[in-house]
Amino acid sequence: MINHYLLLRRLAAELNEVLKDSTLVIAYSPQREDLQLHFEKTASVFTLKLNFATDFTLLTLWPEDPARPRHYEKQFTQLWGVRLLKVAAIAGERMLWLQFENGWSLWVRCFGRLGNVLLTDANQKLAGPFRRIIKNDYDFDGNLYTEESDFKKVINSAISENSIWWQKLPAELVTVKSDASVMLPLLEKAPLYRLPSNGQPGFYPDPPADAVAYPDVIAACNAFFKAYLPDFLLRQEKRRLMQPVSDKISRLEKKLAEHHALLKQLAKDSHFEHWGNLLLSAAHLHVAGSSFMLVEDYLTQKQVKIRLDPTKTVVENASRYFQKAKNQHIEGQQLENLKTITLYELGLLKQKLQELEATTQLRVLRKLAEKAQPENIFPFRRWTLQHLEIWMGKNAKQNDELLRLVHKDDLWLHARNHAGSHVVIRSAGKKIPQPVLEQAAAWAAWHSKGKTENLCAVMYTQRKYVRKPKGAVAGAVVVEKESTLLVHPAPPPAS
Repeated sequence: MINHYLLLRRLAAELNEVLKDSTLVIAYSPQREDLQLHFEKTASVFTLKLNFATDFTLLTLWPEDPARPRHYEKQFTQLWGVRLLKVAAIAGERMLWLQFENGWSLWVRCFGRLGNVLLTDANQKLAGPFRRIIKNDYDFDGNLYTEESDFKKVINSAISENSIWWQKLPAELVTVKSDASVMLPLLEKAPLYRLPSNGQPGFYPDPPADAVAYPDVIAACNAFFKAYLPDFLLRQEKRRLMQPVSDKISRLEKKLAEHHALLKQLAKDSHFEHWGNLLLSAAHLHVAGSSFMLVEDYLTQKQVKIRLDPTKTVVENASRYFQKAKNQHIEGQQLENLKTITLYELGLLKQKLQELEATTQLRVLRKLAEKAQPENIFPFRRWTLQHLEIWMGKNAKQNDELLRLVHKDDLWLHARNHAGSHVVIRSAGKKIPQPVLEQAAAWAAWHSKGKTENLCAVMYTQRKYVRKPKGAVAGAVVVEKESTLLVHPAPPPAS
């Protein structure tokens, strides 16, 4: 009810009593959605603050002149040094009207997220809105509005037209809403309370015992401003900080599910080694040039049909199945390692999400956001180009680890004849767009001893053609079937 017409009507009367005949010294905006108006009256000073960053138009009045920030934007300079004649409520509207001696006016529209402060000239024509982003306010005409003079007339009009503000009266007043003569004294003098259930001030004829009473509307607005704004900003900042973390958790959980599915498929297809053994056990039955063999499985005593390469011997076909079994074992190890990394990263992100969720102070939340990301959340440098992930080792030991983790059909890159980082495009055999290949090659050249060359040769091939000799030093590999690309070395963005 903080922006309800009835509350604003009584607020206008209280503001008029305090600010009438005061002088507007300065109006400025310390932040994008904040406006401050500083008034002087004899020996007293007052600051009228308005905030439009939340779901409400928040207004507060303090008997103080706070220190001005170092940087601010001047507002409504046409009224600086001009005497305020009156603060009035507009008939049936959620609007305050500040009338100045030079004929100019300020109109405070308390429309929640669409709240605004509008400056009009002596002819009540719009001279400038505070929030220029609200395009509908460019058609504002002060001549369309009149100061409230007869409250009973406003109530009767609200009843007959079933106005929005009338519909939103508290439920406690529903029983008397149809009778203006009953409503009039009640709304004129009803005490103001804050209910713990919603935290907003409102008029309640019979408030509960735990309701908090306010002496006047200004005190209620000040209390709500002080309590609601930090809470809203905390929730807003939480959403901003938690959303990317939640999105990343969702992506990692999807990736983890893919790892589980692939491991399940590998477990289901773990028959290649057995087929190789069956072929060797029945080698005497092989007919040269055959594309398959029917072999009795000595474990199940059932016939098994095994596909063959007709150009190879039975021993060569068996070796091919043994190699497939070995590749499956390697792929399973890689998936287990990736699953471990993903689980570790998920744990850190979920811990961070819990820390953000549990924070109850905006200052602490911002410090938590500024805190550096945990190191080693992922063991390699990592980027995404056109939906393809690119991984890069940070040192020789990580280069070996990179080879051990990636898919056999991923594309591997390295600067030719130069020490440097291993780079892998996680394509799993899919076609890689040429711009992605060239960009990854430029990064590989930059992270090598050839980064100072104008053109650096970068070799690339599928991971299955890169092997590490037994006993070789960290990072040393033997490469087969590679191609070469000449690129200008270029630094990658932060990973």
